[in-house]
Amino acid sequence: MELYYEETGTQEAPVIVFIHGIGASSWMWWNQIEAFEDYRCINVDLPGHGNSVDVPWISLDDTARKIVQLIEENFPGEKVHVVGLSLGGHVAMELILKYSSLFESAFISGITTRPAINWLTGKVQAFMFKRMKNDPKSVDKMAIEYYGLREGKRLEFKENLDKMSMETYKTIIDEVLRFKLNGSYRTMEVPVMITAGGNESENIKESVEAIPEVMPNAEGKIIPGGGHAWNIGQPEKFNEECRRWFEKHSADEKRDIVQ
Repeated sequence: MELYYEETGTQEAPVIVFIHGIGASSWMWWNQIEAFEDYRCINVDLPGHGNSVDVPWISLDDTARKIVQLIEENFPGEKVHVVGLSLGGHVAMELILKYSSLFESAFISGITTRPAINWLTGKVQAFMFKRMKNDPKSVDKMAIEYYGLREGKRLEFKENLDKMSMETYKTIIDEVLRFKLNGSYRTMEVPVMITAGGNESENIKESVEAIPEVMPNAEGKIIPGGGHAWNIGQPEKFNEECRRWFEKHSADEKRDIVQ
């Protein structure tokens, strides 16, 4: 089964693949899609999410393979930029590690670099997810405080959350919370910008320093006042940082420097 995706922007322009967070889908990038009309934007729904809800989530590795298949079948010969937030950031890390030749650069936010799971963590996460699905007030609270969504977008958030199964959520959480930055990333050649909102957890903010220490072409940046979904809370800042990174690491820019 193929992943659902939406394509917007300018044909023949550099390609950006956007990868959303857990419980969301392609809706969460509306501010970026509008701002990057001069790029060719590929907005993917991950397995078990949104319009890909019937595609089972198996693992980060399997999801990366599915996205690579999408890129190779629909955009052959392209080297693309990838943007990933939270779960999407972990997928992006998997992509650039195992399929580096396909990627021009990566812009990643809101990920962890060391395991953060024990028997209690998983139970708490499952309880919170179940509560959110069954309690409209909890959904609204998360939509407002976590994502900073206005009313119309809160409905999209709830609809997408309702689609995702508890099994999918637990499988993803278990794998992501076990993620560990290991020595294999030392060979990474793809330029990577690692960001975290200033209001994020300490575990997430650690990645801004930890990843550049391991990955030779990585840089890190804390965004003052930013939350987890600062692409929504501070869209102008997010778009500015993304654009600067893409232009710095675009094939056209590199050719101009050589010439």
